[in-house]
Amino acid sequence: MSLKPLRDFIVVSVTKKEEKTPSGLLFTPATVDEKVVTGTVLATGSGYLTDSGIIVPLEVSVGDSVVFNKQMAVEVKQGGESFLLLREEHVLSVLN
Repeated sequence: MSLKPLRDFIVVSVTKKEEKTPSGLLFTPATVDEKVVTGTVLATGSGYLTDSGIIVPLEVSVGDSVVFNKQMAVEVKQGGESFLLLREEHVLSVLN
């Protein structure tokens, strides 16, 4: 991926939500538009720039699974794939 976010932005790949029916069939609902979703961080910027010119490193790292508000993200398409670009401050939690 040649997409490099700047400053406090991160690039996230959304984790596809699969649901299981009582009989064990897996399906992904195509009509569900959730506000809060999970994803994997694919790239990060250099950090947050303070008013005094100091760069504060980001708390999330490449490979982290995160929960975030999808409405605060911008969809970016590259090479036939879709990614989300958002500020680190819109990440609600890192999953362990």
